[in-house]
Amino acid sequence: MNPMQDPLAQLRPLHSPDPITWWPPAPGWWLLVLVIGTLIGLIVWQLRRTKLKRAALLELKQIRAMQVSGEEKIRSLSLLLKRYVLAIYPGKEVASLTGESWLRFLDQRLGQPSKPFQKGVGQVFGIGLYGPKIECDLDQLCGLVSQWIKKNRSKG
Repeated sequence: MNPMQDPLAQLRPLHSPDPITWWPPAPGWWLLVLVIGTLIGLIVWQLRRTKLKRAALLELKQIRAMQVSGEEKIRSLSLLLKRYVLAIYPGKEVASLTGESWLRFLDQRLGQPSKPFQKGVGQVFGIGLYGPKIECDLDQLCGLVSQWIKKNRSKG
């Protein structure tokens, strides 16, 4: 048979397709990266929240054990509470709060109808160190601060 008459002889030789490249990835890989990234972000966020709370409660325990005057303990508790609040709430919202507005903020976030910061032992944080001296139950005050820290966690 003549090659000119054979139609199969006129076909081009077989060729392999181009090799599959690794870039750009298929949509499923993009979705997987997005899901894994979100999960890692959530885990880190949760660990940070837990770490802040644990650190604050550890410092509270150290303040309770301090052998200093009542005024010094109150000052330390006030600073701890203010630092913790600034760490978990936006600075613009809480940095300028003092006096009655500070106590109102603390009571709102604690959610107790008895308002222990405005009307209870927590009043000492609103008066400040330069106001009249107030006698207060330091154990009760430490318990109130502990309760506030445990109830309020980072909002993100």
